Amino acid sequence: MSNMSYCRFQNTLRDLQDCNYALDEAINGNEEDKLSREEAKALIEMADACEELLEFLGYVVESEEAPITSIEALKENKPEILDF
Repeated sequence: MSNMSYCRFQNTLRDLQDCNYALDEAINGNEEDKLSREEAKALIEMADACEELLEFLGYVVESEEAPITSIEALKENKPEILDF
């Protein structure tokens, strides 16, 4: 179900905070919050969308590390969050 335009960002903010919490839990060993292959793909796409949003607002996203842009890179760099 899509968000109503008057609360889209409020609802999405709560969902994004929930995702951050789940990632923190997965990193710290909570098996219930490990990501399936489909969720891992969505995480990568969501990160790309967040980067676009930040750039829209004038933030410059820079990192000395290469961004994780594939399932293979996610498995290599953050295997503790995955359940596959």
